[in-house]
Amino acid sequence: MNASASLANIEQALVERLRANKLRIPPYPAVATKLEKIARDPRHTIAQLAVVAAQDPALAAAVVGRANSAASGRPVTTLAESLQRIGVEQVIQIALALGLGKTGTAGGPLGAMRRNTWRCALVAARFAQELATKRGVSADAAYLAGLLHDFGAVVVTAGIEEIGQQVPLPMLPEAQWQAFVAKLQVQVGMVIAARWNLPEVIADVIAHHHEPANVAATPLTQLIKLVDRVIAILDRSPGTGVAALLELPEIATMERYALGAAAQEVGAQIASFSAASETTTAIADQARPEEEAWPVSFEVTVPRHDAYAASTISPNAFEMIGKDALAPGWLVEVTLGCMPAPIKLLANVKSSEPCPQGHRVVVAPFALGGDVKKQWLALLDSARVSLEDVA
Repeated sequence: MNASASLANIEQALVERLRANKLRIPPYPAVATKLEKIARDPRHTIAQLAVVAAQDPALAAAVVGRANSAASGRPVTTLAESLQRIGVEQVIQIALALGLGKTGTAGGPLGAMRRNTWRCALVAARFAQELATKRGVSADAAYLAGLLHDFGAVVVTAGIEEIGQQVPLPMLPEAQWQAFVAKLQVQVGMVIAARWNLPEVIADVIAHHHEPANVAATPLTQLIKLVDRVIAILDRSPGTGVAALLELPEIATMERYALGAAAQEVGAQIASFSAASETTTAIADQARPEEEAWPVSFEVTVPRHDAYAASTISPNAFEMIGKDALAPGWLVEVTLGCMPAPIKLLANVKSSEPCPQGHRVVVAPFALGGDVKKQWLALLDSARVSLEDVA
């Protein structure tokens, strides 16, 4: 059976499951529901919120971490103090992201694509929140819309993998899988919106955010369209970083800097997830664009992993070798142990392949800006000059 026929059969199976209410849609996170119920009572107390949050150790740890990363002054160590500092809305946001993250980060034949969608959702939520106020949009609604606007794609991808347990999935380039998922994600997203009883403004974003930017839309939908464009530009311009956003006149100078800082916050949030890596894949390998690269030799550290050894660097990526695989389509915080000073940056894992020494991993910087970008450019110059000296 050719790929087109196979995709047609998969689409039919997905539609039939959706109509029969058999497409697996995760429930709205229970902890978030409990917190929202408490928050609706104007007489609620921090103690009530703490009791619920404490039932989920991952949530409790994330709340304390957010409280300490978002504030200056005396560090907080207790859950109650952390809740007091960041407020109930942020706690609900954290609970929602953690609850849905299990679906977004699971391994599978299309795991890299699903993770990439969820990575973009986490970034979109924080970016939308950052840009909301000046565009007349509630920051809380912006966060929720950014987080959920493409969740239909996550569910469709998981549905394809379920079908793949009965019939072999075709080996296709990621772009072809993405186009296939896009055909169904709005339909599935609207079912999710109805099942979760999401606000009408969020359902509108799910329904219309893929329409062209010049199509009239609500302020919230227009914001999510803008945020999606921001992320696409940052993804295709790793070496340029936030400076690449100059092509968007809608983004002010100070907003570019703010988005760069917000990306680092998302990196810290993403580090709390455990992203699985696949043993089998239905995504065909695609050759990376040829780019001049220079040999380097320094240690690279990634939280919760053994050290890697950097081998080559190019203007938009670097390659490292180590014992552990990393999950493609995911953000990691890396520290480059180079001279004259280490560089800590956020990086997007592009590939992770077995090799005799363990795994060869290629990562691309994400949202470079400020002093970190200057350090990155200096490292490139140093690698280039060193190779010229050898020659």
